[in-house]
Parts: sequence; C-alpha cells; structure tokens
Amino acid sequence: MIGVGIGVGAWRRVAAAVPPAPAMLTLDALPRDGLVLDTGAAAGRDAAVLGLSGTGTPGRVVQGRARSLDDGGASSTPWADIATIDAGGDWSGALSCPRRTSWLAAEVRIRDNPAVGAQSAERFGAGHVIAIWGQSEWDRMLNPFFDGTAKAGVTHPGDVTHIYHGRSLSGSHAGTGAAGVRAVTVDAATAATADCTSAMIAMANTLSAARPGEKFAVLWQTLSGTSWEAAADDAIATRRWIDDRAVHDHAVPDGSGRVGAVIHSWFAAPGSLAEHYGAAAVPFFLGVDLSGAAVAVPGTITHTGGSYHADHTCAELYDYAHARLVPFGPHGFIEPADLDSATTLRGGGTAVRLANKQAAARSWRDTAALPALAGYFTPATFNATAVKLGHDDGAGGWTDHTHPDGGSDDGLPRLARFTALAALEGMGLAGWASPVFDNAAWQADGAYAEIWSSAGPITTNRIAGGLPPLGATFPHWTEVAGWQIDGVPAARAEIVAGRVRIYPNDGAFTDATVLSFGEGGGTGAIEWPEDARNALWRDLPLVDVGAPTVEGLPLRTLPDAALLASTVPGAAKFATTEAGPWFGSGAAGATIPAGTRQMTWYAKGRVDAFAGGTRSLFHVTGAKMDLQVLSNGALRYSLTDTAGQQVAQTTTPAGTITLGVSYEFLLAFDLAAGWLRLFVDGVQVGASAAFATTGEMDPARNMRLLHRISGDTPAGEWERLAIWIGQASADGALPGAAPHHEVTGPAATANADAWRQGAAA
Repeated sequence: MIGVGIGVGAWRRVAAAVPPAPAMLTLDALPRDGLVLDTGAAAGRDAAVLGLSGTGTPGRVVQGRARSLDDGGASSTPWADIATIDAGGDWSGALSCPRRTSWLAAEVRIRDNPAVGAQSAERFGAGHVIAIWGQSEWDRMLNPFFDGTAKAGVTHPGDVTHIYHGRSLSGSHAGTGAAGVRAVTVDAATAATADCTSAMIAMANTLSAARPGEKFAVLWQTLSGTSWEAAADDAIATRRWIDDRAVHDHAVPDGSGRVGAVIHSWFAAPGSLAEHYGAAAVPFFLGVDLSGAAVAVPGTITHTGGSYHADHTCAELYDYAHARLVPFGPHGFIEPADLDSATTLRGGGTAVRLANKQAAARSWRDTAALPALAGYFTPATFNATAVKLGHDDGAGGWTDHTHPDGGSDDGLPRLARFTALAALEGMGLAGWASPVFDNAAWQADGAYAEIWSSAGPITTNRIAGGLPPLGATFPHWTEVAGWQIDGVPAARAEIVAGRVRIYPNDGAFTDATVLSFGEGGGTGAIEWPEDARNALWRDLPLVDVGAPTVEGLPLRTLPDAALLASTVPGAAKFATTEAGPWFGSGAAGATIPAGTRQMTWYAKGRVDAFAGGTRSLFHVTGAKMDLQVLSNGALRYSLTDTAGQQVAQTTTPAGTITLGVSYEFLLAFDLAAGWLRLFVDGVQVGASAAFATTGEMDPARNMRLLHRISGDTPAGEWERLAIWIGQASADGALPGAAPHHEVTGPAATANADAWRQGAAA
C-alpha cells in the first residue's frame, strides 16, 4: 500500500548571496631601475630594506617578497606579511632581503587571494653602498681630462654604479644639487664613452673580483682643492653641501641613511692639522666629539687645534647604527725637495708638510681606537702608499707630484683598486686582513735586525713584476724602501726568506738603535726628482694576502715602536717623565766652584716626542747656561758670564735631532779662550763666534741636568749624564779625567743619586 501525504506550509523568499568585491592591489614604482640597497655588512648584518607602497582593497593583508630575476626565481625570498591596507585603500611596508647576486624585483600579493598581486618593473639589488669622501686624488678618477690610461675590459657588466656630481668634471658647480647628479653603471656601453674612466672601471672590476655578482653603488663625495671645512660651512663657496647631499639622496632616496661604508684618505689639505687631525675630523664625519658627545650644528666646532664653523655634518646623511667609517690612509706623499730623512730637509730644517702628514696619520689611527667612539669605526685598513705620484714633465724633471698619475695604470687606477679593497676589508667582505709588521728579531751582536708580518712573506712591486733593481746611485736605493735607522734612511734593507733584514748604516746596532718605517709621507722618497723618476714606490713592502687585481697590499706605516725596540744587550738605563727625575747640585748644597771658566756637559739618551714648548738637557740657574730641545728637533743654547755678557745664544735648524732617537749630546765652552761648541754624536752642530771675556761662571749658581723649570724635564731614557769642570772638549771627545758629577742607570742607581730631584725613575 502506498500512502501519500501532502503538507502545506508557509513559503519565504531567500535573498541571493552577494559575491565579495574582487580584491585589488597596486604597487608604486621604485625610485629608479637598478637601485642598490646596502645590506649592512659593515655592521655585521645581512639585510637590505626596501620601502614599498601602493593601493588596494581595505583590510586585506599584503605579502611581499624579493623575486630573483637572473635565475628564474630560484633565489627569491619567502613571502612575508608586510602591510595591511588601510580604510582609505592605501598601504605601505618594508621588504627585507638578504644579500643576493641576482637582480631583484619587488613582488606583492593579497595574502588570502594570492592570484591578486603586482611586481615592480624596476630592478633593485641587495648589495653594498660605499661613500668616498675627499678631494682631487679621488675626484680626478671621475674626470676624463685626467684619464690617459688604456681602459681594461669590464669583467662584471652592470654590477657597479658610480654616482657623483657634475662639478667633478668641470671644476665648478655644474648643475646645482640634484640637477648635477650623474650615475654611470659600468658596462661595455659606458666603458666606450668618456663618462666611464679607467679608474672607475678598475674600481668596479676589483669590487666584482672580490664579490662576484654582488651589486655596488659607489658614491663620490669628492671635489678637488677642498677640505671638509668647506663642505660643512655654507658660507664657503668652493664646495656646496647641497651637491654632496644630492649625491647621497640619489643613492639613498628613502632617507634612511643606510650607507654601508664611509671611507676616505682625506689628508692633502686637512693633513696640516697634524696631531689635531682626529679631533677636527670626527665632528664632521660622525657628528660627535672625541668623547662621543653630539656636536651642535649650526655652530662652531672647537677642537684641540682650533675651530671651524659647521652648518652640516655627515650625521645628517648616515645612520651609524648601520654605517661604519673605514680608517684608510694616509696615502703616499712626496716632497719636491731633497731631504736628509723622511721629515728633514737637506741641510737642516723640517719638511713641515711631511711631518704634519706623519702626525695626522698617528692622530687618525689613535682616534679610531678611542673607546668613546667604539661602534663608529671598522678596524684599521692599510696605507695606499705604493702608487705612482706625478709624471715626467718632458724636460728631465717631474711634475704634479701631489696626484696619482692619470696617464699610468700605476697611478689613478691603482689607487682606485686600493680604495675598493680597503672598503671591502672595512665592511668585513674580504678574505684577508691588512698586513702589518708585527714581528721583529735582533741579532745579539747588532749585525742586523729582521722585521716581518704574520700576514705572509714580504715582497715589492718591483720583485713581483720581475723588474731590475734601482742600483746604487743613492744610499737609500735598497731592496726595500721606507725604513730609517735612528732617523736616517736605511742603506741596506733586503728581503730574506720573506722578512725585511735591515743592516746598520755603519758599525753595529746597539740597545739604543731605533728602527722606523713609513715616516713622513710614507713613501721613502728623499731625492727629488730622482726617486719619483725611477719609481722608488715600487720598492715599498707589500704582502700578497690574496686581494684581487693587485700583487699585494702595502704594509701599514708607522708600526708599533715597542715592537721594533732593540733587544741588543746594552748598558743600564733609566727613564724620565716630565715629573722627573732630574738632577741638580742644589739638592746636595753645591754650586759651581769659584773661578770656573771651562766646562763640558754630556748626556747620552733620547728625548721622546712632545707637543710645543721646550725640554731642558743642561741648565745653570739664573739662565747663565742652557741647552734645550725644541719640539721640531732643533737645539737652543746660550751662555752668560759673571760680567753679564751673553757670549752665545743660538738655535740650530729644525730636525737637528729626531725625537725618540738616542744621541750623545756634548756642550763645551772655554770662557778664557773665547769659544762654545755643541756636538751631537761627535759631530759639531753649533758654535759661538769667537768672543773676548774676562768673566767666569757665576759661583752662586746651581747646575742642573734635565731640568730648568717645572714641567720641562724631557720624557725619555738615559744611559749617562755627566759634567766636567775645568775641562772643555774642543773636538767632541769626552775629557779623560773623572767628571765632577755623573748619573748612570739603572733606575735604582739614578734614584739614589745625591742630586736627584722630582719623581723617581
């Protein structure tokens, strides 16, 4: 049986479901194609940050990634949430990307509807941004006028872009601010034009050889003939901050300050600051003083050597939580004059320019190591000294010695390679460390000393290139240039089993011998123009540390004096500071004996470097007799008799002695015979004119060794101090009789001396 039931109920209409509005997403264009972002290698990071923005459906979550273009997406980053679209339909966010060798595109999508997305038409690179500051040595690398070198082939086309200002080409402000910015990507097409010089190619090839495929933007904050004071001060028209700012903004358009390495060897004009270099440079480059405290700008920046006005500092440009300042330089300098040593002019007098460069080098190195500035600097790199400076003038001379030669691959292109390598090392991207002299061994008999580097065997450009040696025209033309012995250029420095072996210029080394390397301009050049014409720079020491495109890196100049200190056995010594000890007859209640007309004063030891003023070696109270050392290495002496007649008052030329080097000083006079003579190491360096006097030395006066007034005792080390009365050495030899008083080492003996005053040794 079949039952059928029919029910009747109420019917209701159901509204049709409304499909959701289709999702929409757009991506704003990147600032330009080929933008290179810094990944923070100098700060130990590996992430570029790219700001993105666009429009889309409100409330939707935007995901983004960096899509790799050169490998079909194989090295793309994972998708990540980067923004939520706001109620007005706008969104912005940041995409993070580790270092990549592929060019990248920004890609975005809606998280819950991945089919809706967009990709940038512009490429970007996750690589490195380097800012180079300076003047003509680097500025000329951009200028085709100075480019007389055959261009090398481009090894990695498109990976390196140079960004600079047109002022570098004309020497004037061609196109103020952003209008003057130029960007040249190094490839075959640009290399065939004047826009891409041999130095720009050399730098690009070096960067790419060390980091194949990685992308670089090199910012040239350079202009010939300027210092950072001109960059900082808007009132100085020779250099405009607006131009430097425009170069930076072109490379870092998001205002983040994310430049990786800030590098310079800006020592040509600012090198005159000498020992004040670091105190003056740090406020401009870092925006802080040596204590780490922020400087106020606009305002006057006061430092240990003076002051300058600053409307701007580099702290406006760089985020030093990300960027680092790379200690590089000074590079090499030569003087267009004959020299007796690295800092002394032929015949006497200081080579002021070179002495200032040496002091600036020490200052910058010391400044970079200050604890208060930790986190701003990378470890120190090297000095680009082994570069050809100047060129033949066509008339047997040499010209343009202050600049690397633009007509030789050993000039501007070589300096460009060294700059790239220093930047890479500073950013931690190199598989090497700058070579330094960090080992020394002295033969006990003083026959020779050997200095070497743990970085590898020492070589030179001349040896590596198989070139013949210079020959024996000048004593300092030896296998390795740049070394000095007691302030005099070494005449025999050879490479033996990868070490520099240095032989005495005469006799044997002693316990007081002082070796030094890279003083003055760091080039070893003392004969003008012969050293330049014959490429003495090829004999500067190098180590092949595996850095590409060069045969080796120059050894860092001015190695640690303690490392180089002689270990040859010698007589006992004692040390002094400005606080003492010093020695005066007054401590024993003694004065000059009545009737004294002849005296010989003697000191064997060294006066360490000091800043300004004088330091005393010999003194008779009442200013009756003095021998003082000046900070420039000159000696000042004077003598007055009981008749009040000043029979001698003379200052020897600067550089008579080298501070920090041991000497034998002997001053002798004979009031009856009418003469005074001064000897250093047995060589007469000063004398009075003949005089007539019936006077004698004032018997009421005290005799003092290493002291005249408070604070003028020289810091140094001493083997013997002595005074003879009644005997005057006319030839610099010590008198045969026993001295009236003498002081010798070691410290315990000097401290126990009856004349001792001031602090103990």
